[in-house]
Amino acid sequence: MFTMDTESGFPDGVFITSSYGLGEAVVQGAVDPDEFYVYKPALVAGRPAILKHGVDGEATKMIFTDDPAVGRTTEFVEVDPAQRVVFSLTDDEVQQLGAIAVTIEEHYGRPMDIEWGKDGQDGEMYILQARPETVQSRRSVTSMERYRITAKGDVIVEGRAIGHRVGAGQVRVLTSPDQMREFTAGDVLVADMTDPDWEPIMKRAAAIVTNRGGRTCPRRSSPASSASPPSSEPALRPPTWPTGVRSPCPVRRGTPASCTRGSPTSRWRRPTSGRCRPSRSGS
Repeated sequence: MFTMDTESGFPDGVFITSSYGLGEAVVQGAVDPDEFYVYKPALVAGRPAILKHGVDGEATKMIFTDDPAVGRTTEFVEVDPAQRVVFSLTDDEVQQLGAIAVTIEEHYGRPMDIEWGKDGQDGEMYILQARPETVQSRRSVTSMERYRITAKGDVIVEGRAIGHRVGAGQVRVLTSPDQMREFTAGDVLVADMTDPDWEPIMKRAAAIVTNRGGRTCPRRSSPASSASPPSSEPALRPPTWPTGVRSPCPVRRGTPASCTRGSPTSRWRRPTSGRCRPSRSGS
């Protein structure tokens, strides 16, 4: 969870993600977690504070196994269909986490990036680690940057927008981070999912498209990434591929990913002409 909105930088919100099973699946981007936004002033006033929530119907979860062998201590299993349509946290648990987040932020005096867990045996909430938030908190508060596409084209694929930028470049469909040598700075990364092993590639990508993963995965693929320079590439996850297309469809060089105007939906367009041009305003 984050003690500010990870998209807009709104300081009075707590953004919480959760899923069934082990939290490592969320960090790896292997599942689409439930999302909750909590309003800090309402928490402090003792009022209902959940601004909005969304259930993503995660189909799998990570659990422990009985096998002690290295690499076999966890596995992914299917989530019961009845649980997929139910929030993985109750409203009371969301508010409890929100209150904990506010306390931690007040202690450190800055926006925080916090990992938490609910024990499967005693049912209690535990804070696993807390570190400074390093993306939105580093951005200028006196200027605002917005992007727009000056040319129109056919929409190839749509998905949930992460970020507010526009990226364009040669599309690279990769199935493993071992293919890093095939990736050039400024390319568009298309993959099933990303985990900490993808971080060197993600830092060089003009944009990212994945089938799975939560809103914070591109900017927080690992604990180390929070200490690195802020991630700025726009991302789409999970996209809706055209009918009959099971894997990333072919896209020509220069295809832009649009995450503009704060829309929850991002689009890949095949441009006819023109460039992606940023517009700025400041105060």
